[in-house]
Amino acid sequence: MSFWDFARDPSGVLKLLEVGSERGVQQGSLLLGSRITLEQLNDPNSALSATQELKVIGNLQRHLGRPPGLGLDIGLRCHFSTFGMWGYGLVSSATLGEAVDMALRYIHLTFAYSVIEKVIRGDQVLLTFSPPDLAPNLKRFVVEREMGTAVALLQDVGGPKFELSSFCLEGGKGRIYGVPERLRIVGGAEVSTSSNNYCLSFPAQWL
Repeated sequence: MSFWDFARDPSGVLKLLEVGSERGVQQGSLLLGSRITLEQLNDPNSALSATQELKVIGNLQRHLGRPPGLGLDIGLRCHFSTFGMWGYGLVSSATLGEAVDMALRYIHLTFAYSVIEKVIRGDQVLLTFSPPDLAPNLKRFVVEREMGTAVALLQDVGGPKFELSSFCLEGGKGRIYGVPERLRIVGGAEVSTSSNNYCLSFPAQWL
């Protein structure tokens, strides 16, 4: 299923507005051109399109000057409570392995844009993220947000001792491919910004 094919609840846009407000950007400026109303955002049953959310993402990036690591920063703020029943299903799972499988099975209930796959290689679990064909700044934002969210959720389920083995971002030219110093360590792993793909890994024993 393509990310264009399913509707999204307001949680993703609400998180964007929260970050924008913290940095002095008015809600109206972020919603400009999206055809999203505040009434929709206050209704958890509202259905927003990918096009609408991407417009808000673009507005936020533009107003903040497209800072590197913005998507990652926002993703790390997205815990299970961000996602309603889907999130509570994760933390109600008997094991982290069950939580990961459930998350991927019902990924269309989130604001994910990438294709996310789980691979077990020896004693490591690898989660790979294949971002959609979007403008470079939007592509980098959404995949960073998804990877940051994955880390936050893994820590929610795995507990305070959970740590990653690796966190790899695809390399590229331009400041959007950088990561600020405060985000150089994510989930206990040093962030690599020179990989040829987007992936993170953790010990399979956590499953």
